[in-house]
Amino acid sequence: MKQIVVIDPGMMEAGGHHAAFMETLIHSESEGSKISMLTHQQLDNDLETKAKNSGIQVYRFFSINFYQHYEDSLDLNISGIQNYIRQMAREYACAIKLGVKQSELREVICFYPCLNWEHAFGVSLALELIGKRGGMGITHKLTHKVCCMFTPIRRQFNSDLYYRMAFSRLSIQKGVSLFASDKETQEYYQLLEVPIQGIHPCYLLPWQRLNVNKVNTSSVPNLLIYMGDAKENKGFLRLPSLVKQLLLWLCSD
Repeated sequence: MKQIVVIDPGMMEAGGHHAAFMETLIHSESEGSKISMLTHQQLDNDLETKAKNSGIQVYRFFSINFYQHYEDSLDLNISGIQNYIRQMAREYACAIKLGVKQSELREVICFYPCLNWEHAFGVSLALELIGKRGGMGITHKLTHKVCCMFTPIRRQFNSDLYYRMAFSRLSIQKGVSLFASDKETQEYYQLLEVPIQGIHPCYLLPWQRLNVNKVNTSSVPNLLIYMGDAKENKGFLRLPSLVKQLLLWLCSD
């Protein structure tokens, strides 16, 4: 039996990849594991009910705005958001303590569905804080699995530096393993010399409905070109031009 503690301050609205991840857990077979989730205090009520009905323990814990600096973190630099990082570190440390304390099992896997560079600093500081305070009363064996979903929205002179500093610092913490969301993201972190263990499953796929034995016998290629929220900053408006480019590329062969 395994205890998995999902730590996600971004888990709030009934939409996007946070909610998709929770839906995946709700509809997945969890034999051999016990799952608990620490979410934002403003978690959608229906999501909470569905999770609890499926046997998942839910704790409304975080108060911090996970996406407060999603677009301006690189402009503010570390000095501009250090108070935010410190607040996040305190909440992460207390969340880890709460999640682990609720476990009756000796070994606990702490799972972080997505982190940007400022969140990575926060988790790293939280783990250092736990270590300096004698484990904060935690006697369990902890493993931390972190999903690296984000890359710079726009490359700036300091973007690579901050991503390298934050995730390299996190990667050397005891029991931490980093996983990328896709090959392109994996290559970006590897370019920064940040150790990536592999690629984590996509949260937006209905895994329980997939036919893993299906074999494509058609000579016509099937291309998945977009999966995510229909937002401009997610690249949704680029779909027409991408389709055109792909068709021209296919015809040229």
